[in-house]
Amino acid sequence: VQLVADGLEAVEAVERRPEIQLVLMDVQMPRMDGLEATRRIRAARPGLPIVGQTAHALKEEHDKCLAAGMNATTRFRTNRWALRSENSPPSTRRNLLRYSQTTASMAPV
Repeated sequence: VQLVADGLEAVEAVERRPEIQLVLMDVQMPRMDGLEATRRIRAARPGLPIVGQTAHALKEEHDKCLAAGMNATTRFRTNRWALRSENSPPSTRRNLLRYSQTTASMAPV
């Protein structure tokens, strides 16, 4: 798990670390928002799954994320503890597991 402070750092991290297999992208970040960061990552690594994280429940927000190149969106925030801990909330683990299983056979966007 690698955490970054903004969209520009996210793009740089993906470019530097080819072993990254999944990006959880905050849609609203400083310097470069998640939509622009997704466009740049998608151009560099077309098959890399990108899941947008947003506090917005509006369909328009979801549609913007998909149009930018995200594979899916979620309305919850995920932290490093939730990704690594067996004691994290079951819904968090279940949602991430469900997503990782569906993207295993997903064609590149």
